[in-house]
Formats: sequence, C-alpha cells, structure tokens
Amino acid sequence: MASITAFITTLTIFFQCLFGIGGLGFGKVVLKLEKDAYPVATEKIEATLYNCTGKPIVVAPYAYSLERLEAGGWAPVAWKDSVIIPVAMFLLPPFQSVSKSFHLTDYDPLPAGRYRLTASGSVYAEFQLVSGMDITFTGFPKEFADFLFSLQWNNTVELLPENKPVYQRLISEPLALLFHGLAQTAVSVSDTLVTRPSKCVSTMYSDMRFSRNTPLKAYMYIRFREPCGEKDILGLYFDMGCDYYSYGIRIYKQSSAGMARVRAFAAAHEQAFARELAGMQALGLEIKGEAFARDHFPGTQNAALKALLNSRSFYIGRDRPVSEVVFSGALHAEICNAYEGLRGLYLLLKQALYGGEKFT
Repeated sequence: MASITAFITTLTIFFQCLFGIGGLGFGKVVLKLEKDAYPVATEKIEATLYNCTGKPIVVAPYAYSLERLEAGGWAPVAWKDSVIIPVAMFLLPPFQSVSKSFHLTDYDPLPAGRYRLTASGSVYAEFQLVSGMDITFTGFPKEFADFLFSLQWNNTVELLPENKPVYQRLISEPLALLFHGLAQTAVSVSDTLVTRPSKCVSTMYSDMRFSRNTPLKAYMYIRFREPCGEKDILGLYFDMGCDYYSYGIRIYKQSSAGMARVRAFAAAHEQAFARELAGMQALGLEIKGEAFARDHFPGTQNAALKALLNSRSFYIGRDRPVSEVVFSGALHAEICNAYEGLRGLYLLLKQALYGGEKFT
C-alpha cells in the first residue's frame, strides 16, 4: 500500500511539473511555502521543495538563508550567534518532494516587510511578514491617499528614510494582504495564472533607470498573468493611485497578430462572446482602449462585440474613484466578484490567444 501511495504521489508531481500546475515547472527545482503572508510574530514556516528536473538532486536541508528586501535590493539577515547549523545532505529523487519547517526564531525579531527564503543554495520563495496577528485584508489606511499625493513634492532620495516606513505601513503591507486574498480567486478563474508575489505585486521602489530622483512609486498594482512568451500575455489586474482604482482583464504587450486571433475567434463565436460581454457590462466593466477610425464589422449587431472587434488594442476594466470601499474589506469582495464574473470572458480570450480547452 505504501509503495502504491508513493507511486501516485510521484505521478501527481510529474503531471504538475509537466503542465506547470501550482507554480511548478518541468526541469525546475521549486520551493513553495504554505502561505504568501504571515504575522510578524510567526515562529516557523512550512516549506516544500519539489524536484521537477527528471534526475536526482542533492538537498542540504539545513543550508538555508533568509534575506529582506531593502532599498538596494535583497539584504541577508544574520543568524543569532547561538545558532548552530548541522551538516547533512541527501538525494531527492526526480518528481518527488520534501517538506521542512524553517524556524524564524533562529533570527533576532523580524520587522514587517518582504522576505526571501533560499534553500539548498539557489532555490528561493518569497513571503511577507505583516504587523498584527490577522492577515485578512481589512482595507487601506485612510492616510494612504494623502501620502501618495504628497509624493509629488517630497519623493526624494534625501527623504527616503522618512518616507519608506510610512509607505510600508500604508501601502506595502495592506497590498500584500489584498494580494493574498485575491490569489485564490484568480486561480479559480485560470489555474495557470502565476501567483508568486514577486511576479504579481508592485514593490515600493521606482525603476531607477527612469526615475533616479523619485525613489518611491506613486501608485500600486497587482497582476496575475499567464506564464507565456513575451507578447499577448493575458491576465487579471488591480491598479490604484491616490485618487482612483481599477480592475479587470488586460492583455500585456499586445501585438497585432494577437489582436487578429482575438477578432477571428470572437467573430466565429459571436453568441458566446455576446453572452459574456453582457455579463461584463452588468458588473460595471467596459471595453477600453484604442479603436479603429471606421467600422470594420458592419454586419455585427451586438454593440459590445462590435466595440471589441473594432479595437486596435483593448482591456476590460472598471475605473472608480477612491471611496470608503477602499478603506474596508469591501474592496476585496468587489474585486473578487468582478474576477469571478469575468471568468467566462477570460477563458474565451485565453482560448482565442493560446488555443486549448474550449469554454461553452
């Protein structure tokens, strides 16, 4: 019985690796944590190492390190002087996994922030430590809008030490909680969406190549994107600035070839698109983007479908002013409701761009 269970487990991991399910990928070694965010007082976190390489790998279960995201990048966190690291290694067979508890008590008390756990020398997973014991999103603090607005004048390198902890408290920490709450809903829309925090959640720092004198972002975002190529990357999004927020579906790095595939597929499946676009409108979302100067589809009667077909580029979104919703858990519920309602349209666009399983 034990051998059968082991075989089924190996087979399950093999297919997860082969099809990129749950963040795994063929040919990779992947470290996964049980959560994306933990309270500051957390003493240990559970992690699982997956071998998707197809060959045995050497695992050193005690050779792990912790880093914290700082202004200059990832900075190592020092162990307590009293910690002794045992020397041990073993071979992990292909398409198998091993789990281990990592003790955060091996370090001096850790402040809230973004961290990266590295195991066996090169495989890492990121997580957020948040203030308080409750990691449920309950809204952004009301001061966040004024703070972002003020960055128009005081977003300087000299004021970074003063602004950084405020940004962390008002924006980074609640944004991490919102991401944690949205991730499960996003995966229910499409189980291939990437949900690694480092790939999905904006950091506080501007790209210094273009904003050398303004170190902090004056906006925030969450992006769940499909793991595909360099063009026509379908995904779900949330954006927010000091006076607005927006959410819906985007196709990142749209190309003319990708738009041609969407138009051809939509024209061939008018009824399905018309149905899902009606649901989109009922949720208060719209087709936005750049349209052709003239109507290229005069025979199409459905107005929403005609707008989609006549778009040079587009996204599906709802733009709203910052209101009391943002300062409560109602924001999470509103976005989840939209993501769930857009599932049918999302899957149609996914099939148009990439082929695969049909949605009816």
